[in-house]
Amino acid sequence: MRRTIAITLMGAICLLLFAGCQATPKKPAVAGKDLEQMLALATSEQEIAGSLEERLDVPKRYESQVEDTKGKFKITIDADIILPKTDRIPLVRVEGRPFDQQTVDKAIAALFDDGKLYETESLNRQTKSEISEMLIELKQKKIELEQQGLKLSYPSSSEDDEEPIEENHGDSSMDVAATEMNQLDMVMETIKLLEEEQKRAPIEKELVESTGALKAQDITAGMPEEEKKEYKGKLFEIADVGQLNPAGGMRSIFVVNNEKSNHYSMEYNNRRDFEKGFGSYFAEDMWRNEMTFGGGPAMADSLSFPAMTIEQAQDIAEDFLEKIGIDYLVCERWDKVIGGSNTEYAGGIPMGNLIKAYRLQYVRQVEGVPVTYTNIETTSGDGDRIFRNWDYESMTLIVDDSGIVGVSWNAPYNLMDTITDNTTMLPFSRIRDVFEKMIIISNSYYTEGLGADMNITEVRLGLMRIFEHNKLTTGLLIPVWDFFGTLTTYYEDDEGQRRSFTHGDTGQTWLTINAIDGTIIDRSIGY
Repeated sequence: MRRTIAITLMGAICLLLFAGCQATPKKPAVAGKDLEQMLALATSEQEIAGSLEERLDVPKRYESQVEDTKGKFKITIDADIILPKTDRIPLVRVEGRPFDQQTVDKAIAALFDDGKLYETESLNRQTKSEISEMLIELKQKKIELEQQGLKLSYPSSSEDDEEPIEENHGDSSMDVAATEMNQLDMVMETIKLLEEEQKRAPIEKELVESTGALKAQDITAGMPEEEKKEYKGKLFEIADVGQLNPAGGMRSIFVVNNEKSNHYSMEYNNRRDFEKGFGSYFAEDMWRNEMTFGGGPAMADSLSFPAMTIEQAQDIAEDFLEKIGIDYLVCERWDKVIGGSNTEYAGGIPMGNLIKAYRLQYVRQVEGVPVTYTNIETTSGDGDRIFRNWDYESMTLIVDDSGIVGVSWNAPYNLMDTITDNTTMLPFSRIRDVFEKMIIISNSYYTEGLGADMNITEVRLGLMRIFEHNKLTTGLLIPVWDFFGTLTTYYEDDEGQRRSFTHGDTGQTWLTINAIDGTIIDRSIGY
């Protein structure tokens, strides 16, 4: 029971810590989007002479100010306008593409050394000695916290004979307990959890060799017969392979091909832990905003960013792409980040996993036009109209002085047919008018309370994948305008003092407008 409670509490705290990195709150989609009408507009005859800038009458910069009638929500636009380096923008149909064995093999060859490969599950079962090393670090952390004057605030952390807390079945008592835990409480809970784990841990790892082959999986066991029918004939396979790191921990690749949900992903990590997930990384400002609990800023200050330049980091990333035979992804954005594995943040306890690194965002380029990168990574469904997610195609690489630390490659596409290689689009003046009207309407909740200020610093024309009507496995790459920047919201703290919080992680778009017909696109639902 105590193990279950500790895990539940850790999970609750991780949720609190990560709350600030969620996608932009979902807004109602504009009704009446007619796909056939949009396609008719996109393929209508137009004058093709002149540059894209001339044809759309795009100014060098966009400068303006907008505010709501109450004067509580103010938008300042002082933005660079970024256009593709081409005079034509295509409209292309795409479908999800599973990872083939050849691609998996190339990724393994590029990211692993010549040693043996093992099944990840046999690697991440930690031995007694590995857990002992973690316990030494945790107990040293406990001493440091106690010397700082921190005391236990959560009773079960210090009283082994106390009655176990019942699991949460809907009331808020567990949430309250989780929010009242301090860092020392969490260190103690983690120590107890690891001491129990150590009793069951093997003395030596029982490693199972692997080739890295994709293996078909049957995921219908226990499903009702009606539900099984939906999976009939659908591909579901995984590859899960890794190696031990000489410095501790492991490197691993985890691939999933799920045709039923149109989900295809490859994740690689190379860290001093035993998680096969990609991990969580934050721009430095976001880290300082979100990780105040547990001494986040102090942890960040104790680390250094890579000595290498961004150009050197990009060279490493480009070399990887060349080795796996990918020539259609381009680096659209990069930033410096802090992060590592998810377990790193349970109480803010560094166990050798926390790093500062470069994060490079790669997107597809079609006929010279990049797909615009945003931090909304997947569609989340919309009631009865969409029943499953479909990630947006992207590749994220984490690079530091040691090389590639992480790769997250989601939702590769197959290009099907080009509907037009020269999409007809509205002039920028029409897009500007739509933005200045809809940015208030779509963010109306900021007109209440103490209000908010938005600063738009970049406007970008690029491609975006939208769903086709009544189709969940194919989509269209269409031209859209995105408006990037920061949002500062104002609130009162418990003492009645006016405070502010600035939102604006890398790739934060505040409005996406269809460049063909001027309708608003909700990236969280994919149309």
